[in-house]
Amino acid sequence: MARTYGEWNTEDELHFIDCIGRHRTGKHMRGANGRADRKILLESYLQSIRARVVWGLVDKKTVIDYAETAIKKEEGRDYETNYL
Repeated sequence: MARTYGEWNTEDELHFIDCIGRHRTGKHMRGANGRADRKILLESYLQSIRARVVWGLVDKKTVIDYAETAIKKEEGRDYETNYL
């Protein structure tokens, strides 16, 4: 049974962040490997959640910190792939 909006919590949101860019998307979002550019998607997500007004059971600071950390990890992967 699907949960309602008010039941979505911090753990659910963190799982959502972990899944961003992990699935195939439309051509305009694909990188060279056919997958979405996770860093770009995470940056867009972060921009949108900073504007979010209703958080319900989701802890705003935890989610923003987690998304920022995920972006930094992707930046590290980009560096390793391109320069090491």
